[in-house]
Amino acid sequence: MNMKITLSWKVLVENPKSDIRYSENSKLFNRRTGNTFLNKIGGAKSLNFLPTILEPTNVFYNALENSKQTNEFIGKKFPFNFKDIKSENKPYKINITIHRYHNNITLLTVSLNSFIHNTDVSELIKIQKLESYPSINRLIKTICGIILSDGKEKKEVSYSPKSYPSITIENINPNDIISEHNLVKILTGHNDFSSDKAKIVIQKNDDHQSDSNGILIDKQGICVRHIASSNSYKEAKRKFESTYRLFEVAIIISRLLESKNLNYLNKNELESISNLINKPNIVFTKSVTAYKTWLLLIEEFKLDLLYSDYTQLEKEKNTLNIVADKKGWSELKKWTMGILASMILILFGVFISNINIADNKKIKLISPVDGKKLKQKNKKVTFSWNHIEDTKKYILLIKKYSKKKNQYVSLSNGGRYIIFINEVSISINQLGNFQWKIIAKDKKDEEIAKSSWYFFRLIKNENLTKPRSQ
Repeated sequence: MNMKITLSWKVLVENPKSDIRYSENSKLFNRRTGNTFLNKIGGAKSLNFLPTILEPTNVFYNALENSKQTNEFIGKKFPFNFKDIKSENKPYKINITIHRYHNNITLLTVSLNSFIHNTDVSELIKIQKLESYPSINRLIKTICGIILSDGKEKKEVSYSPKSYPSITIENINPNDIISEHNLVKILTGHNDFSSDKAKIVIQKNDDHQSDSNGILIDKQGICVRHIASSNSYKEAKRKFESTYRLFEVAIIISRLLESKNLNYLNKNELESISNLINKPNIVFTKSVTAYKTWLLLIEEFKLDLLYSDYTQLEKEKNTLNIVADKKGWSELKKWTMGILASMILILFGVFISNINIADNKKIKLISPVDGKKLKQKNKKVTFSWNHIEDTKKYILLIKKYSKKKNQYVSLSNGGRYIIFINEVSISINQLGNFQWKIIAKDKKDEEIAKSSWYFFRLIKNENLTKPRSQ
């Protein structure tokens, strides 16, 4: 079956060996604020972490001219026309937007105009890879070289920059709708992805879906299903615009935290990053969908863990600086006390990690998601969570809220289940509010990891709207 395909990529322009030499006075670009970028993120009202939008000047296009001609792109400015062997002898258009977040990080959004393609899954996996388009790949490498050298170099960089694909698949025939399992295969790039693993990917994305126009997200990219006949088709497109920008923000924050390089950010930007990770509810005040999408991105990019590592490192630096700056100390004393402070911090960290090893391993609960309303179907609820290495068994704890006691109490059967895999279906014959938690134990029956408590509610079938069509 033929489908309408739209492809794009987020590409990091970041030299792995040295800083970007881009200058504020560069003649390559005109600069404008990223307010329009914020306007298309649903519900984000207190976000000060925005890109500077770089608009190419004639100086930039002159530097790119050689590569443009060599790779047979046509046009004075973006979007360029080009031909591709997969096309029906008609020109494609490629557009590139450029955002700068930091003196060391710039991000390109490379997008192609839509085209018709037969939805063979293995072929769709292939065509979303940037390497499948040698001419585009060479053009992007040249743009990286121009930006990294501030226009002094006009040749390709020697490495392949990190890219994150996004593919949108839209049905032409109302009866031809690609399955969620195939969407997972395309998203992950694995044609042999098992149904059990696909189910986990679908479940973790379920909370931010609004209808059958599905958006699947992981840290590698985005895969979208648009159903043209859907009543919410336009709304689904707006949701994708918002999701795509949130995905970009997650990429940049994860890279900044990984590199421990936030020196160029101002106080408001640092505060925004903190709020996005630790208090997303005060950032996304107008859109529940955007809020839930961002929670998934925090999980996928491990932003909370990266931020925790970064703040801990900053605390250690500050401690050393305070020790070294003690008034009246000799240089030898400053050096000695600095070494002692470092040793104390290291020993304290080892001590804490040894006595709280279970606390450092946290089980991530997948389904039911926190706060989920579930219809009581066949009186069964499916619980799933991420697997923890060296686990011999899992203990599932379930509690129900008691109005009489004004607290959560164990189920009548004890509410304690021993499971040997990271998924199980449990019969629950009651309606109401529940909590659930997972504890992992090793072969010595010692606790090695645990989760926080998640909440869900069981209600009657008629209290829910009709399920989404698949």
